[in-house]
Amino acid sequence: RKAVINTAEGNIIRQLAMLPRKGIQYTGLIHLSRKLWTSKSQKLINRKIKKYFVLADFIEENLERTDHSAETSFFYPVYFPVSNSTESSEKKKQDEFMVSIPGAVDFARRDYYSLMDEIASNGAPEGIRFVLLGRTSGRDGKKLIERIQEEGLENSFTWFDGFVEPSVFYEYLSRSGLILPLITPDSHDYKDYLKYKITGTYNLAWGFKIPMLMHDSFDQYEIFRKTSMFYPGGGMLQVLKELDQEKLGSLRKDIAGMKDFDFELQAEKYVDFLKR
Repeated sequence: RKAVINTAEGNIIRQLAMLPRKGIQYTGLIHLSRKLWTSKSQKLINRKIKKYFVLADFIEENLERTDHSAETSFFYPVYFPVSNSTESSEKKKQDEFMVSIPGAVDFARRDYYSLMDEIASNGAPEGIRFVLLGRTSGRDGKKLIERIQEEGLENSFTWFDGFVEPSVFYEYLSRSGLILPLITPDSHDYKDYLKYKITGTYNLAWGFKIPMLMHDSFDQYEIFRKTSMFYPGGGMLQVLKELDQEKLGSLRKDIAGMKDFDFELQAEKYVDFLKR
């Protein structure tokens, strides 16, 4: 009687929308919400799917400013395995502060140039290690590693050539002091990230209760103000150099106590939306 489509986009789902309904109530999860009113294909899907989940409260807020008539709700998929490992594959130095950038290196998804250009202009901050927590064997990854090596920054970065095993991935995350999404006004999909979609980096940060270091254009949303520190354009490294560890620890504690990410409350909200 009820079906949830976890990615309610694309040709396969459009074909589903053309089938007889047979009394089934469909709920869909949409990853790029502006498709609801800009995509012709999505408009066909909307004939079948009348309720949608989005992946953050600010996305739903921005939906309210459109003429889209479907019923909507949001939830945060932020539950991940807990690592039982006591050592990472590379032992963390006592005086190092790890900043992780999750995901395979992809220039279309993250603005690595902003980080590298700042380091080129100001030098690498002492005691900071940037972890490229994803595959670097693709074209963009190879270009980034070449630049790191050309500028002699190997001691400031950790990277992986191929697929990062889940146990290693989660271990590095758990040891990170900050998560760096690297979404800036120069990012390819910046306008969409500002209103209509999220990156999985957010989910990892929220799930592991690790503060993010974000471009200050995102401080307009409460969910980020509660879970992030901010930097102005060109000022990322300065924020890292002036980190207040006490303030960072307090922010991490606040994130751990947020009701927004409480499983029982989210599960109840999710099921209630399905029952409507």
